[in-house]
Amino acid sequence: ALMDRVAAALQRDGVAPGESVAICAATSIEYACAFLGGLRAGIAVAPIAPSSTPESIVDMVADCGAKVFFLDQSVADALGDRLGSAKAKLVGLDD
Repeated sequence: ALMDRVAAALQRDGVAPGESVAICAATSIEYACAFLGGLRAGIAVAPIAPSSTPESIVDMVADCGAKVFFLDQSVADALGDRLGSAKAKLVGLDD
């Protein structure tokens, strides 16, 4: 299942159980697979509302210590130049 592939990819990328990832995107099958894949790998998943301000999104990704940040194109567009300050690996859900 796609959820298992997400879990395996997170483990392969060195995200250990107990560490965190963040997700900020519109509801979709890809969102669900990323969210559940993180949980399957024993990773804390921090869902961030796409309606949050760009500054808040970047702050929340940093505050939760996310190793990976799942986002969709609309969130990427809203963040613009602020994406460069994200310390997490960026993964597009709608590429």
